[in-house]
Amino acid sequence: MGGEVMVPESVLKKRKREEEWAVAKKEEIAALKKKNAENRQLIYKRAKEYAKEYEEQAKELIRLKREAKLKGGFYVNPEAKLLFIIRIRGYARFFGVIGIICCGS
Repeated sequence: MGGEVMVPESVLKKRKREEEWAVAKKEEIAALKKKNAENRQLIYKRAKEYAKEYEEQAKELIRLKREAKLKGGFYVNPEAKLLFIIRIRGYARFFGVIGIICCGS
């Protein structure tokens, strides 16, 4: 009797194909991890910039309030720019009206 066992060709092909898929999957996961690491660094950098910007805005607000107080006045926050657009539906042979209400400057 022979010591070797015959393995069907289809099984060998399947093993080879699964090994190739495993290698491709590992490469894909490695690329994804690298991309995620770069994205995390970018997000962290942007967050630091935003935090710095907000801190500068807060310092500027404090500076303006102090300056107004030194001059004997009051600091008034600028009004928000807001726009309401309302459409009133018309009826037969009469078009609707669009009313625009502006709040702030």
